[in-house]
Amino acid sequence: LRLFYGAWGWVIGPVLGVWLLSVWNGAPFVLVAVAALAMLWVKTQMRLGNGKAIAITRTRASHPVANLRRFFQQPRLVTGWSRRRSGRHGWTARKTPCALWPRPRGCRARWRCR
Repeated sequence: LRLFYGAWGWVIGPVLGVWLLSVWNGAPFVLVAVAALAMLWVKTQMRLGNGKAIAITRTRASHPVANLRRFFQQPRLVTGWSRRRSGRHGWTARKTPCALWPRPRGCRARWRCR
């Protein structure tokens, strides 16, 4: 349901913008300006800087090297990150046809060389 209701903004916004553009050329821009000013006003009223949502921490922040050490101790994370980081170029060696690789001595088969 959240995805369904969240998509309404992506559907109603463009439709309303096109309809307002047919009514008056400046109407969509006025609507966007009013919405932006309303969001800025809400932000100033929430006073995000001194509320309980953002609290001062009592403990020191951990050192980034310690986080890296902990990351490298988990092999699944390292494997997933390296596969994601290499992207499609990491798998080109497996997808390249055998005919492009040098053949071992004595192998005459074209596609079954190992």
